[in-house]
Amino acid sequence: MNLYFIYIFIFIIFNCICGINSVKIKAISYAYSERLNLLTPIVDEFNKYSKKQNLDIQIELTILAPENSTSSIDDYASIVGTLLARQSTKYDLIFYYASFSEVYGEHFVPLNGLISEEHINMFDKNIISKTCTWNKKVIGLPFTIELSVLYSNKKLLDKYGEKVPKTWDELIKTSKYIMEEEKKLNNTDIISYNGLFSEGDYGILSIYELITSFRKSNADLYPGIESDSAQNAIKMIKILKNEIGSDSQFLMEDDDTRERIISGKALFLKFWYYEHNPDYTTSNIPGEKAGISGSVAGGYNIAINRYSSAENQKAAIEALKFITSKDTQKKFVISKNIYSAINSLYDDEEACSLINCNIYKNAQPLPVLDFELKIDNIPLYIINFKKYIYEYVYNDADLSDVIKKIEDLTKYYHFSVIGGDSILGPIFFVIISIIVVIMSVSHVFIFHDKFKPQFEILSNWFWTLSLLGSIIMMCSVYTLYGDGSEFKCKIRIPIIYFGHAMSLIPVVYILIINFPEENKISNWFKNNKYIFTGIVVFIEFSLNFTLLFSPYHIEIFTYNGENFQKCVNYESFGAIFNFLSIFCIMGSIITISILLFVDWNVETLRNERRFITALIAVDIISIIVFNVFASIEIKSYLLYNIIFTINVILFSVTNYLLIYIKRVIIVLCKNKDEDFNEIEYIKKNRIFNNFDSSSLSKESKGSRETRGSFQSQSQTHRRASDISNALISYHYKVSNSNRISKITENKQLDL
Repeated sequence: MNLYFIYIFIFIIFNCICGINSVKIKAISYAYSERLNLLTPIVDEFNKYSKKQNLDIQIELTILAPENSTSSIDDYASIVGTLLARQSTKYDLIFYYASFSEVYGEHFVPLNGLISEEHINMFDKNIISKTCTWNKKVIGLPFTIELSVLYSNKKLLDKYGEKVPKTWDELIKTSKYIMEEEKKLNNTDIISYNGLFSEGDYGILSIYELITSFRKSNADLYPGIESDSAQNAIKMIKILKNEIGSDSQFLMEDDDTRERIISGKALFLKFWYYEHNPDYTTSNIPGEKAGISGSVAGGYNIAINRYSSAENQKAAIEALKFITSKDTQKKFVISKNIYSAINSLYDDEEACSLINCNIYKNAQPLPVLDFELKIDNIPLYIINFKKYIYEYVYNDADLSDVIKKIEDLTKYYHFSVIGGDSILGPIFFVIISIIVVIMSVSHVFIFHDKFKPQFEILSNWFWTLSLLGSIIMMCSVYTLYGDGSEFKCKIRIPIIYFGHAMSLIPVVYILIINFPEENKISNWFKNNKYIFTGIVVFIEFSLNFTLLFSPYHIEIFTYNGENFQKCVNYESFGAIFNFLSIFCIMGSIITISILLFVDWNVETLRNERRFITALIAVDIISIIVFNVFASIEIKSYLLYNIIFTINVILFSVTNYLLIYIKRVIIVLCKNKDEDFNEIEYIKKNRIFNNFDSSSLSKESKGSRETRGSFQSQSQTHRRASDISNALISYHYKVSNSNRISKITENKQLDL
């Protein structure tokens, strides 16, 4: 007896250990009432198979359905999306609506290499490529295919000698005839056609199906909403509703359709293919013309959560292979009058005795619910797409307005060279291009004998750099044209920074080499102009080129239904290099301002100082505008582009006019009698040189005499005072002493 209990105890312990070692994977799915009896038997069958094969894997299934929750398929999609976004490990196997592969794809385990190519290739290639692939990787496999079909009442068709319609026109004609005849017999309980353009989940599919049915051939892709085919299809929805239906009839929900399939109280009905009343025969959804199928494949995929543990992922792969195997699909899917995506099953006589294989074959290549959009929020797009179509169908909205609203859901507005959404795009493009051409052609002035004297202050190299800088800045506007991209955002501001630096090089060089006093720095710059230019170009190019590799933040704004991709700012290290670039620009402006004050009375800069002053003022204003412009929230693409373009034009053209073209204007406007007498100018202003020198000397002497009285004064304050006095002294000089002597001697020799 004791031995018996010992055996029982060992048996219990053994089973507990085995239970502990088994892997439990959790699965979640959504199912309508007609699919509730499908998933549970398959899961039970796998658990038996696992036990028999000693896989030690058990599936725990959670099913959300209208019967046991308040959620719809859209709510389920949101639940799954939230779980995956949080990288939840709550569920390992996820059944999801096939059209969401693009949304969920990054969260699923790629199956390539984990499941044999032979297994994947069993399934319809179009289904795999359209609904199971993300980033060129297979991230799920089809579990079931739901094909929408036309249910035709055989009794009524046979009664009046009519055939199953293959086109929408035939459907309308047959419906009108039979319904009128039935009314004569006082049969008012039947409806002609449900449409199924309801507020529920099926509404969007019905719209997609009808648009698909207006393709030119079954091999064609889904017609774009802007196409004539799509617009004719949308018009057909309204024609069907008005001629053989009604608002209430077309807004019938799924449950009403099921009841009419069971009761036979409809002439034609559109619904998913499933086991049904034998009074109805099923066929493909009609098309604009015979032979074009409107039937669209929906259905569910099964995928593996990439955030699950490695052990659970390995177990989930075994479960996925079993559920999607040909034997399981035939035994549990086909037998339930549900379509599978395994093409070879429709050449199986036994399978075709259970399901209408011709519907599947006639729909080839199988169209799927795929809007072919590269957007993040597909659920929101679907909701708005349906809403706008219904505004036309039920509320008599203008179709052109509806089409524009739908296009605006995925369209990003921008300037276009030809046509486009605003006439300002082509206008600004022409203006910018003309200015660039004028700037380029004006390069000839530096070689023309008439204008050469005005350009002799610097070598042609510097004037070419200045022109090039203005042209580069102007070209930044071209990044506003065409579809927006991260690359365009990255290069837009660096183009302005670099061009601005190039345009200011001559200004900085002029002010340094004309410093009022002979010094080593000025002499170095005179003798090493190419090295100076190379250093500036290298620094600016390095800073701005680095920005091209920085992450960039782009925000999407919507104004009056028009989407706009706005370049916001650089991220990570790009923010630092962007700050350094701005710092260099401000540093160059401050440097120019100080040198301009110091060189104000230098005779060689007599024609430069006021233009440079204006240049600095405009540059400061433009930089402020750019920074304010970047910080405020502008949602209108048109306003953003206008402000940016005008500011760039002012920025670039001002530099061009005040640095380069003003010299041409001076020559054209100059009176021949107004020759500048440099020696007289120096003599006239010599008093300022003498006054400054003596003043500075007296101040220095005074400071020495009173040094003892101000010993408590800080060294910093004395140094600042000396610098201030020196700057003021330089400000009043018309030239350095060496230059004055040389000019005077040369003038006397000329006499």
